[in-house]
Amino acid sequence: MKPDKLTYSRLRVVLWIIVLVALFVPAQAARITKQLAPGVVLTQEVTTEPVPLVVTAVEVETSNPAVKVKAAIGQDIVCNGDPLRGREKISSLAVRKGALVAINADFFPFGDVPTGDPLNVCIIDGELVSEPAGNRAVMAVLDDGTVFFDIPRLDAELRLATGAPRQIDGINRTRSTNQVVLYTRTFGPTTQNKFKSTDLICTSDELPIRVGRTTKLTITDVKLDAVDTPIPENGVVISGGG
Repeated sequence: MKPDKLTYSRLRVVLWIIVLVALFVPAQAARITKQLAPGVVLTQEVTTEPVPLVVTAVEVETSNPAVKVKAAIGQDIVCNGDPLRGREKISSLAVRKGALVAINADFFPFGDVPTGDPLNVCIIDGELVSEPAGNRAVMAVLDDGTVFFDIPRLDAELRLATGAPRQIDGINRTRSTNQVVLYTRTFGPTTQNKFKSTDLICTSDELPIRVGRTTKLTITDVKLDAVDTPIPENGVVISGGG
């Protein structure tokens, strides 16, 4: 994924969160600005026309070495089988991570699937946690503070030593029929699939899975008609089925 569309290099990045709130406010617009820390400024604008509107913005200097913008997921796991199914309150996540500001920055599925699964690409500390979905744009922050927006796509394949490559359709999500999905321990303790599959249990000294890098895996076991395969601590499960 290259910053070839809209790139902001070492500039201030403004993240706007718009919340519609029905408030009884004075006729004039009100603006409140507060510096939360060096390189981090919170701004709120309240207006009444044409409708009551509160705009909350966090201005971040990504060039400031003391400021870091990082991604995180609820409970640090996509789904661990508990009643919350991988969800966590933003306030709880912020406290647990020691974050100054936390923003709900993705969409998630609902229903009887792992609801902690980001519906677009998610990379945490270099690890690919979730693959891109559709033509949805994403924001990325590089280690040097460069910020860019793009529409990424997944180009991943499984290549056996004696066979032709097979496309990998996703990572750390519920597998549909006729798909191959790769599971890491970030997904949870087991694959939690609905459909029977052939699962390859693999270990590797080259984890985590990273973008733009080939990862060598060693197959230690093969499970047929598998549904809920345990994911090894130092490995992955590659699940495929019709």
